[in-house]
Amino acid sequence: MTAASFAFWGTLEIYNADGTLKSSTARTGCNGPILKNQINSVNFGTITYGCGESMKITNLFLAWTDASPGSTCASINSATINPKCGTLDSIQINTGLDASFSVTNATCATPGSIDLTPIGGKAPYSYAWVASEGGAIPSGQSTNQDLTGLVAGKYTVTITDALNCKSTRFTTTSASAPPVADAGAAFTKTCSSNATGKQIGEASQSGFTYSWSPASGLSSASVSNPTANPSSTTTYTVTKTNTTTGCSNAASVTVTVNTAVVSANAGDDFTKTCGSNSNGKQIGEASQAGFTYSWSPATGLSDANISNPIANPGATSTYTLTRTDNNTGCSGTDMITVTVSTNAPDAPGICVVQPSLCGPTTGSINILSPLGADYKYSIDNGTSWQTGTVFSNLAPGSVTGIKVQSISSGCSSVAANCDASNCTQSASRVANHVR
Repeated sequence: MTAASFAFWGTLEIYNADGTLKSSTARTGCNGPILKNQINSVNFGTITYGCGESMKITNLFLAWTDASPGSTCASINSATINPKCGTLDSIQINTGLDASFSVTNATCATPGSIDLTPIGGKAPYSYAWVASEGGAIPSGQSTNQDLTGLVAGKYTVTITDALNCKSTRFTTTSASAPPVADAGAAFTKTCSSNATGKQIGEASQSGFTYSWSPASGLSSASVSNPTANPSSTTTYTVTKTNTTTGCSNAASVTVTVNTAVVSANAGDDFTKTCGSNSNGKQIGEASQAGFTYSWSPATGLSDANISNPIANPGATSTYTLTRTDNNTGCSGTDMITVTVSTNAPDAPGICVVQPSLCGPTTGSINILSPLGADYKYSIDNGTSWQTGTVFSNLAPGSVTGIKVQSISSGCSSVAANCDASNCTQSASRVANHVR
């Protein structure tokens, strides 16, 4: 069948060499009759364009007229023709110089690429690429037709054909966004604060994996929010990975450890005797700001909560000092032993030979006990002392108090008087012989 005519309505768009729109003009065309088995043409007028410019028809509406002899191009319009064929969004006109792009966007695992197809103009073509907005032209590819190994950004190409016509076009590539990693807030571990560590990181998110480095001091190195309890200051880095895209990102957090052992000093051991440190002695160390002090036991101390109390126990005692850093809660201990040797010897055992009208005109005293190198003796109530055990040539009334003293402790016995004399026959003979 021979149709009466074929008609179209559309918009002709002409683009500058840089790809910007130059003009937009409504165009219509009709021709008939349309003969079968022949190439039929439709005239839509003369179009003028410049070197490097490109064209396309948009919003295209196509229709056949019916076969009625009365249906001609002069009698039809877009509202009355029947049947209608349909529409097209656009038709590229392969005249002028243009390009089309096939873009593969980058992922975290693979780079992007651009495949360029020149349209119109006259081959052969040359290319000059530049990148912007974060893009980068890989080395050696700036004059290639296609680009590979691309990161996200804007890529602009200037195409030159054999007639030296130039056309500039651009396209963009994108990339999968890296995840946002959160290592958590930094904290300080002391003996009183976070002493057993603290949780770091973030709440777990589905579709992500987590990896921490170093693993030392962590409850787990593969969860999103482990407990960090290092023994020394440590910076931890978490790598968070999207299991779908392979994209990853990292974040770090520092755990400061301040658990240094405090150096406590209880002082030097000493001995309390009757002659040395008889009223006790100061122990401990000079007080230092920022520390507290505690002694145990408190018995015998002037104050159990200062750094350097007076220790004056009644019996041998070992004291423990605990020194605590108020900032960290860390403490240290040290001990001191105070040996108490204040037991007085028993009153001496004596043998007294009294002066007599019928016998000797002077008397003598022989110390019978205690005996030994650690003792000295006095018969004038401690005014003077001797290590010998025999006192002779004693005038009547010259003995005021007989005492014994421990040389090592300085402790003296109570005084024995002459009535305590207990002379045996042999002791008496020794006393008489000495006399």
